[in-house]
This record gives sequence, C-alpha cells and structure tokens, in this order.
Amino acid sequence: MILSGDSRECTAAAGESLPVLLWPLALLLRGVPDAVHEAALSRVVSGVLRARAEGLQPLEGRRVTIVVTDTGNRLRFRVCAGRVGRDPMPAQADTERDVIIQGRLLDFVRLAARTEDPDTLFFARRLSLEGDTETGLYIKNLFDALEIDWRGPLYRFLGRSGGERATALVERSGVEATLRGLVERALR
Repeated sequence: MILSGDSRECTAAAGESLPVLLWPLALLLRGVPDAVHEAALSRVVSGVLRARAEGLQPLEGRRVTIVVTDTGNRLRFRVCAGRVGRDPMPAQADTERDVIIQGRLLDFVRLAARTEDPDTLFFARRLSLEGDTETGLYIKNLFDALEIDWRGPLYRFLGRSGGERATALVERSGVEATLRGLVERALR
C-alpha cells in the first residue's frame, strides 16, 4: 500500500485507489502487529457468532488464515470450544491451514459491510479461497447468513431503558439507512 501526500491518494498494490474512508484502517493494519488484530478480530467474530455457537461446531479445530494482500497482514485463527481465537501456530506453518482466504482490504470491508454479495467477490476472484473447499464454503455461508445486531450492544451498554430510547431514536431519525448509503457509496 502506498500513501502519497501529494496526490492525496492511497493506492492498493493492484493500482485501485482505496477510498479515503479506509485510509486510517489501512494505516492501522500496517502499523500494528498482526497479533493485536488477531486478538481484536477474534473477540468481535466470537461476539457476533455467540448466538450461533452451534454454527461453529463443524469448524471445530479448523485453522483459518486471512491474508489482506494490500496491507501485508496474515491473520491466523483457530476454532476451539465453540469460539474463534488466535492461532498460536507459527507463521511458517501456513501450509497446515485448513483454509486461506485472501484479498484486498477494500473487498474484505465490502464483505463485512455487506455492500457486496460474497458470491460476487469470490466468483470475480477479488477474494480467493485456498485449501479445504468445503470448510471455506461453510465459512462463507456462515457469514453470508449473519444479520448484524447493532441493537444488542446498545442494550448491553445503555441498559434496557437507554437501549430502547437509543434504538427508537436511530429508527426514527433514519440514520441507519443514511449510514448504510454513505458506506455503500464510499466503498464503490
């Protein structure tokens, strides 16, 4: 990834410009060790999948690596006891991974933000999958079927009464649709 102060453009290795919205994330990924990203992402993914712990059972013991090609990150995970966690296996052991998913930061963000269909990203080879195809497809389908619950954290953080008020405010204001539209436009 190249960040040029003159042209105010952040360019991925493949030459496509990275939206300005993603510059801080790209710099954070480049500047902070992968172990920190693995720990944070493990917590987020485990939290999102908490209600679907049974959905992780077929992945028990599996090792997955996510490679963000334009930032140089290799994030290693293992499913153990119904949770996604960092895999302490050394980097040299990537040949022992069940699945390696790789692509550019922009495409992973599009996948996470659900602004692009996962099938489109994989069939267009913007995200690639190596290793055990059945495991890779299970992971793709698991995330494709997820509905992100933004209300749950509000209730946990603000309590029942505060969560109800905040949810009503967000729904009345239309901010959810506005934010989704902004994200979709920014990621094009």
